[in-house]
Amino acid sequence: TSGMTNSVWQMAEDQEKSDEPRKEIDELRERFKDDAFFEAILDVLTGSGKQANARGRRYALKMHKDNMIDEGRLWKVADKYSTRTSRVECIPAVEGFDVALKVHRDNGHFSVDHVKLHIRDKFFWPHIESDARLACLTCGHCKNFGAPRINALLQPILRWRPFEFCATDY
Repeated sequence: TSGMTNSVWQMAEDQEKSDEPRKEIDELRERFKDDAFFEAILDVLTGSGKQANARGRRYALKMHKDNMIDEGRLWKVADKYSTRTSRVECIPAVEGFDVALKVHRDNGHFSVDHVKLHIRDKFFWPHIESDARLACLTCGHCKNFGAPRINALLQPILRWRPFEFCATDY
């Protein structure tokens, strides 16, 4: 025969694989159920369209362009102006303070700006600034040894005779 031969294939979803994304989406919805900011974005990304009013729908349609769902998490995708990393994980605002406090402690009790910089490399949630500031203000270590008293952490080197302690600097 000559000419083109058409071949028709039937496409069917594998039931085992189709249940996994649904489970991940349900877990995401449960995690962000009380967060109005991310709940609207999840509705648009998953196609549920539960927004009650037109203003909420327009806002969510605008905001969802910067987000995606991957590996069972909600991610904020970077544009060329927003951040130093390609994507950061979105977390609910209720978890924000705990993350800010952990970042503050793990990175040496530095200032609010330093904490915000480290947070924005890995996470995103609304009002990062206020949570980072509150984490620095409520840290007991920083209350005792804050900027005015940072030298209190230094230990003096005591020597009693000349040349008892010699040091070099390269």
